[in-house]
Amino acid sequence: MTCARIPKILLLAFAAALFLATLSNGALAQSQPSGFVFSDAPLNISSDSLVLMHKENSATFKGNVEAVQEETTLKADELILYFDEETSPDERSPLGSLKTVLANGSVIIQTPDYTAWADNARYDAGRQQLVLTGEKVTLKRGENTVTGKRITVDTPTGITKVDGGPVRVDFFPGSQ
Repeated sequence: MTCARIPKILLLAFAAALFLATLSNGALAQSQPSGFVFSDAPLNISSDSLVLMHKENSATFKGNVEAVQEETTLKADELILYFDEETSPDERSPLGSLKTVLANGSVIIQTPDYTAWADNARYDAGRQQLVLTGEKVTLKRGENTVTGKRITVDTPTGITKVDGGPVRVDFFPGSQ
């Protein structure tokens, strides 16, 4: 892989982060989550290290990971991107289609409208499914919050499931 291809991988890292944010927002708003978003806006990703594993078609960002694009930020201890080795690379993804995104350790997703906290997040591109897990997974929009140990957002069916009890919802009418 050439140095010119690395920024494209970074774009996918942030696109994954932005997707996590978009789905979480839909879950709180009780509306159908929207799909994967690629943006041409400036992107900044920082971490203590980056390892590109060419044979495994993966990229791992470790330590103080922060991905920022416009007004969306994802923070985690680790961000791992897996690419589908059977698809042809294109200008958006030099390694092929994005297959799975894992964010591990102190995951925080922030937009102007909401914040999500989890120990781990997993996005499966094939199933279009986001799973947030941890001892206390929380989505907050305005004063409204939903908390559980596992929050699953299934885009094709439009179903968001909160389980792993105890599950708690704090809803304040008139709040965002």
